[in-house]
Amino acid sequence: VLATKYFNETNHKIFELVFTQMMEDGLMDKEDPKMLSSMYTGHISSLIQWCTREPDHKEEAMRQAGDFFRYFITKYVKE
Repeated sequence: VLATKYFNETNHKIFELVFTQMMEDGLMDKEDPKMLSSMYTGHISSLIQWCTREPDHKEEAMRQAGDFFRYFITKYVKE
């Protein structure tokens, strides 16, 4: 229960605040910060869990994480 709270709720709230502040500072397009946080933390959490369950897939998970970060930055972060 404690791990679920930390990894899901806490990380979700932290990134929601980060994205909200970035939007207020003009660094990100105005979007729904709660939804962006869910997308961001959900995908990264699933890749971490994949690595934990199947360590031989670490390289693929890292590649997918890199692809996701590049997509997310290109799509939502202003230059």
